[in-house]
Amino acid sequence: MMKFSPALALAALTACSVNAPQGPSPLLPDAGPAADAGVDAGTADAGTTPSVCGDDLFEPNDTLEAAASLEEAQDTDLAACPGNEDWYWINIGEDRNTRIMLAHDGEGDIDLQVLNLEGAFAASVERNGRTIITEPINDEGKLLVLVTNPSRRAAQYTLSIEAEAPSCESDRYENNNSAQGAERITGGEHPDLTFCGDVDYYRFSAPADSLILAELRTELGSPGNTGLRFELLDDSGDRVVATGERFEDMLLLEHSSERESVYFIKISGPETLNIGYDLYLERAVEGNNTCEQAERIELRRNEEIEVEGATRGMDNNFVPECGHRDNEPRSAAADVVYALVVPEGGGTLVAELRSRTDGYDPVLHIRSACDDASTEMNCNDDHRGGEDMRRTDARLEEGLEEGVYYLIADGFRTTSGEFELSVRLNYEEPDPGPSCETAQEVEVPRNGRLVLPVENDNARRQYAPQTCAERSGEQGRERAFAFTLDRPAVLDAYTGFSDRGESYDTVLYLLRGCGGNDEIACHDDIGRDNKLSRLSEVELEAGTYTIVADGFYERSVGAVSLVMELSDP
Repeated sequence: MMKFSPALALAALTACSVNAPQGPSPLLPDAGPAADAGVDAGTADAGTTPSVCGDDLFEPNDTLEAAASLEEAQDTDLAACPGNEDWYWINIGEDRNTRIMLAHDGEGDIDLQVLNLEGAFAASVERNGRTIITEPINDEGKLLVLVTNPSRRAAQYTLSIEAEAPSCESDRYENNNSAQGAERITGGEHPDLTFCGDVDYYRFSAPADSLILAELRTELGSPGNTGLRFELLDDSGDRVVATGERFEDMLLLEHSSERESVYFIKISGPETLNIGYDLYLERAVEGNNTCEQAERIELRRNEEIEVEGATRGMDNNFVPECGHRDNEPRSAAADVVYALVVPEGGGTLVAELRSRTDGYDPVLHIRSACDDASTEMNCNDDHRGGEDMRRTDARLEEGLEEGVYYLIADGFRTTSGEFELSVRLNYEEPDPGPSCETAQEVEVPRNGRLVLPVENDNARRQYAPQTCAERSGEQGRERAFAFTLDRPAVLDAYTGFSDRGESYDTVLYLLRGCGGNDEIACHDDIGRDNKLSRLSEVELEAGTYTIVADGFYERSVGAVSLVMELSDP
């Protein structure tokens, strides 16, 4: 990428009339004039007297340091004198696609270049007759504009700026520009919406004797300062029953419904207004609609509980991590909440939510604190394949300790309807772990050798080595033997071949106490091809110990002999 040096800006610049960035650097002389879409480039024959050129209002702006503001110079008659440079600067605003256009009289060999502050081309240009125009520029910040005329004829020109207003991106509720196309919403929060100069309508229902509260907030502070209007319409979609009043930094409207009815929210404003806003709606809803209304379900171990319910007509009070498209900030569906009471000892919750309404796509999520979305523990949508397979049920499985948890029946995007919910707390009695009763008690000689047959085909899996044999498979099956020493001794022990059956990959370790977990020594393979194990010269004090002949994998079963040799220290 070519760099621009302010010191060289004092020299006369010549440039080819080709599009940047493929064109030459503005620091290099042009090899010759280029055709200007059929217009005479204005190149004079050798010996021709240069034309007289008068300064325009912005001279001297023939150096970078003397650059004039392009905004001040636009739509003004300007002069490009032979061999002279005209420098301008412009600040490109945020979210603007800006084009710079130069119109000239066809004289000379006029050229336009746009550079960044490092001297690199910032935009290519297109020529059309007596017009040069840049591609759209959206680089926010200051840019330099250079006009050159290397010919011997003076040229007259004008500069202009065309800036496109930032586009307005449609939100997830478009097209809701009429009462007939009103988006059906629930109570709760509806953030990240946009007003693009056309009216937005929303539709909801409210029960009789319900206080309706609605709030409108914008990203620029008070909506009243932007010209937005906030209105509540009756079920005709036309008659206004309440108008939003300014309250702090929002517009707030209130209305008491005397009967069960449909209502419309209408948001309108100037056609040129482009602004983001948040909408909040509250109305009285019966049922397990809020944390305070959550239906309580006492879970019993290994018993399934069936619940029938519906999300339609409820509010959108809970936001799941799943259940919406990637380009949407959140699900906006109605939901209901259940308080699950998990008894002492906990268990594994298995919950499944099945739709009973066409078009309702269930979502299921669980959290440990009802009013805190950050405590969500699990969320599921379409656990059996999704809509393409016509299986949109939601299912989750989560291990829970004793306590109260909040299970929320929700919907994908804005879907709602009737459902069946089943919950079950699976529970298994915990393994009591190693105990003295699980180890076979043996007597060992004060000095001498003891051989014990070990067959682990139907053995239990209670022990595991702690300091050796990091295994990738399931815990192996083992035989444990407890013995007591009445005085200190040195122990050598190993697993050997047996005539009772095929040997297996063993792990041998020694624990302090009867069935204890304080591991004293551990060994896996004697050699690369020898999967038996050996403990050597382990010094022991008087006391009780447990030695375990384990299998490396769950599939490591067979028969070996356990040899124990004791001697005086």
